[in-house]
Amino acid sequence: MSKTIQKLRGIIIVLIVLCSLTLSAAQEKLIFTVTLIRHGDRTPVYAIETSPHEWKIGLGELTAHGMNQEFKLGSELRKRYIEQSGLLSPQYINNSIYVRSTDFNRTINSAQSLLAGLYPLGFGPIYNNITPALPAAQQPIPIRTLPKDQDNLLLAKDNYIKQFRAMGEQYVFTSNSWNEANKKYETNFNRWSNIFGENIKNLRDLIPIGDNLNVRMLNNISLPKGISKTEAEEIIKISNWAMAQEFKPRNISYFLAKEFLEKLITDLEKAIEDKQPYKYILYSAHDSTILPVMSAIGLPLEYTPPYASNISFELYNSNNDYFVNMRFNGKDLYFPNTEQQMCTFEKFKKEVFPENIKTPSVTDKKENKSQEQTPHSDNEENNKKIAKKATPKNMGEIYHIDPTRNKGELYELNKPNEKKAQVYQNTF
Repeated sequence: MSKTIQKLRGIIIVLIVLCSLTLSAAQEKLIFTVTLIRHGDRTPVYAIETSPHEWKIGLGELTAHGMNQEFKLGSELRKRYIEQSGLLSPQYINNSIYVRSTDFNRTINSAQSLLAGLYPLGFGPIYNNITPALPAAQQPIPIRTLPKDQDNLLLAKDNYIKQFRAMGEQYVFTSNSWNEANKKYETNFNRWSNIFGENIKNLRDLIPIGDNLNVRMLNNISLPKGISKTEAEEIIKISNWAMAQEFKPRNISYFLAKEFLEKLITDLEKAIEDKQPYKYILYSAHDSTILPVMSAIGLPLEYTPPYASNISFELYNSNNDYFVNMRFNGKDLYFPNTEQQMCTFEKFKKEVFPENIKTPSVTDKKENKSQEQTPHSDNEENNKKIAKKATPKNMGEIYHIDPTRNKGELYELNKPNEKKAQVYQNTF
């Protein structure tokens, strides 16, 4: 009899827990979300002059694979924000979504591809109650852009390149980790300079090379003579790491991400005050947009993340208390120095705007841009000319990948002993 009673008690406890979880879930309503994505798979931003390859669609352009990556991401977002949470309507409602892209073919096409997954064929407008307005009932959704030199929200690194490089000299290239890594590979710099036709003096100069090699390997294109597959993988790995380090110091990342984070907080506050006209805001941008955002909120990325990486900021209402949940590549993030995956909006706001972070003053942008252009140009010839000078822009972004562990495994940012998910193998 006593065993039966114990079993019944156990069942009752389980039911109580399940009911409380259900009630808690029912009380938390998703009311607003902002998602920042990186474009999908693309051709290289830079050409290697000693080993030319004709990219039929041009340099820095979204590939068919990249379109498919973003389409699949859109399909996953449809499941979460339409089918599961009901944040968005199954059929598009005008002005429920705001979409903004940087002014590059690859980011605009990435946004278009994602939206095709979010609102797929068959869900578009109908007239006369029977006839699709567009073939296959396609749903068009507006995408906004700004000229590159005016887009500080998503292209701050490019528009403030002078400050970015000065801060790199002060906080990145003087660090022990950078100097140790640079010393490890410096014996190869002369040989690599001859092979690639570039003046490689430090790890920073390897970043555009690593990007080109990565895309070649992903597309089964021959490597430059003198470079083996193993060595190419090593160059890709270290250039991937070097790219992320430039955005890791919080004063650098905060300077670059400040305008994005200010806009994020303003939009979240509007949603709380019921003054937000949109349910969902989507930004289509680059690795150099995601990297500083992640560092600025206290979750710096150790390596560059894959194509189609994305971070979402979700706002929940629970009995008029408001909470923020962050997701990176489909997984919930833990907030810095906590075991929590959600925190109050006020606490999130304090995390986003920490005190005592020193950043350089913003001077005239014409002076900041200087003669050293950045690699966002979609012009192939211009990319070749600036390859030796510019710091690469769209090489990749990350999460927290420990290279000493199994290849391709992703770990929680503040729980290094726990495997969390698999990541893509293409990391640029």
